[in-house]
Amino acid sequence: MNFSTEAELQEYCLTVLRSKGINARSEVWCGGLRADIVIDRAVIELKKTLTRDSIFQAVGQGKIYQSRLKKKELWIVGQVPKDSDSFKSALHTAKELEKEGIRVSFVDRDAYWQGDTYQLLLPQLPRLSLDWLERYRVAIAVGFIILALLVWDTKTRSANEPIPSAPYTATQL
Repeated sequence: MNFSTEAELQEYCLTVLRSKGINARSEVWCGGLRADIVIDRAVIELKKTLTRDSIFQAVGQGKIYQSRLKKKELWIVGQVPKDSDSFKSALHTAKELEKEGIRVSFVDRDAYWQGDTYQLLLPQLPRLSLDWLERYRVAIAVGFIILALLVWDTKTRSANEPIPSAPYTATQL
């Protein structure tokens, strides 16, 4: 996964969030400024690549959006830096910010952002409701018990026990 622009990253993140059933809005105006993504509980500030400096820039922006939109959480999301020194520094910064309650996610490393590939490819498909399972749980349980008894009965019959035959055979007709 490699995003050329922040807009591509934003589309991807919106798709993942929505595939998880989260109401996500993009480019939300808040007093003359625009937050990248807003969900019910958080503001999500995006940076194409999360270097130490871009993380601190995102925190500054995100804190303002978070305050104006009255959201409890701030998430910073972006890609891993290409060189290992920048990555180590960014990872250290992310761990320190986590202590402050700020979630920093490397979209190409964090399992949360990997999403369900099937849903990401076909996000327009409706989600299957399992309400019917709750409604018919007793009937399903009874059917399962009957099926289990039938299987148990056929396995416990003696091999020598004759199988009941029809009242007439072919030679009697």
